[in-house]
Amino acid sequence: MKNNFTKNKIFNEDTRVKIPALCHFLSLGYKYISICDSSIDYSTNIFKDLFKKSLIKINNKNFSDSEIDDIIANYKNYIFIIKAKSKVLKRI
Repeated sequence: MKNNFTKNKIFNEDTRVKIPALCHFLSLGYKYISICDSSIDYSTNIFKDLFKKSLIKINNKNFSDSEIDDIIANYKNYIFIIKAKSKVLKRI
């Protein structure tokens, strides 16, 4: 005879892996950031709000949103150049 307790429980990746891992990281002091509440550049996976806050902290200088967008655009160009050079070197 099956136990009703396990019959009604749903065990999947979320309940067995994701949620316990999230709880563990939170207990270690990490902060959960919802993608719904964040401004994200999806081509680089950069959280713009965190990026701006970190740049201000590191450089002890305030940055406007347009400056942050310019920095991210420069980063994208840099990555594009690195990937292009890598492809050329693979052909040699």
